[in-house]
Amino acid sequence: MKDTELPDRPAIERALLELLSDGRVHDDAEIVPWLIKRFDLNAEDLPVYRTGRTTFGNKIDWVKGDMGEGLRGKHLIRRAGRGRYQILPLGRAKLQES
Repeated sequence: MKDTELPDRPAIERALLELLSDGRVHDDAEIVPWLIKRFDLNAEDLPVYRTGRTTFGNKIDWVKGDMGEGLRGKHLIRRAGRGRYQILPLGRAKLQES
């Protein structure tokens, strides 16, 4: 599988908001497998960096950073601890827009 076959950032953002829409805190151990299943990807076929990390996992982290509360973030989700995330009111509003 090539990186171009992976879902784009807006699709990952939308799917992540859907998962977090229940308001609970979700951790990466749940988020990553859920997104892999959501996009019908085969985890064994995902491209892997030399570090052992998948390109899809890396892409998810960039999306979470873009959606977060940091200086450049969209304030759609909050980091509730290491590898733990929860939707914010702006995230709920964005999810209802589309």
